[in-house]
Amino acid sequence: MLKQGVEPNCFTFSALLKDCPLGHGKLLHGQARFDFDLYVRTGLIDVYARAGDVCSAQQLFVTMPKRSLVSLTAMMTCYAKHGKLDELSDV
Repeated sequence: MLKQGVEPNCFTFSALLKDCPLGHGKLLHGQARFDFDLYVRTGLIDVYARAGDVCSAQQLFVTMPKRSLVSLTAMMTCYAKHGKLDELSDV
């Protein structure tokens, strides 16, 4: 896209993050000027959570200015899958 002169937007990033492995997710995170967007940030949380990077997922979550049911579920699933049930009270 960038080579063609097309700038990605928050919808582009949200779609790319759905099945993105951690390495690519980190690259997209570095490129995302839309990490303030609720959907992009939730997608990034999911990327980090699926890879087991609970700290990065948590950092994104706690700094969210606004949360949705989807972002809450993503963070709760992250904690549950990675044995951090004691941190569910922080959500």
